[in-house]
Amino acid sequence: MLDLIKEEYEALKQRLAIKQQYAHVFETPEGQLVLHDILRMAGLASNGFDANPNTMAYNEGRRAVALHILSRLRLENERAAADLINMRAAKDMPNLNNLFERTTN
Repeated sequence: MLDLIKEEYEALKQRLAIKQQYAHVFETPEGQLVLHDILRMAGLASNGFDANPNTMAYNEGRRAVALHILSRLRLENERAAADLINMRAAKDMPNLNNLFERTTN
């Protein structure tokens, strides 16, 4: 069970790191321009419907990329996750009681 907890903890650290890197890239003025260009190209603000199923699948694929980027930029739980990573860094294990308290608040 301890191995499973360690694996989940490491996976959480990796997810947080990638979210922070997305935020770092897209928070710059250049990153904002690129993000807006990607969202425009993906047709996020338009209806992806097309009578041709291949065209519709293509449109939905472009849209999925934009949605993926936006989901990576949602950082509402970043603070709690950062606290988790910094908790007990010397032992490299989370304090599970603090983790559960933070997620229920």
